[in-house]
Amino acid sequence: MNDARTGLELRIDETAQQAFSSTLAAARTAQSGSDAEHLANAWKCAYGRDPDPSKAYSEAIKAWSRPPRPVIEPSKAKATLGSSLER
Repeated sequence: MNDARTGLELRIDETAQQAFSSTLAAARTAQSGSDAEHLANAWKCAYGRDPDPSKAYSEAIKAWSRPPRPVIEPSKAKATLGSSLER
């Protein structure tokens, strides 16, 4: 059970969990409001008690599609999903 008691996370690699947690924390401190919400929802839909892969994908895209994108590509003012995939 996760800390928020909203889903099971025992099957998730610890490195992935730490990466998600630090990215979510950075998104919240970057004042990207709904970006952090979309990211949290994506994680819950992917790894929560009742997984919904389609919604997880949709939420992840919504989290990335809105500016600013300081967490993934802080040096690019006009970062796109495509440019982040090139990394």
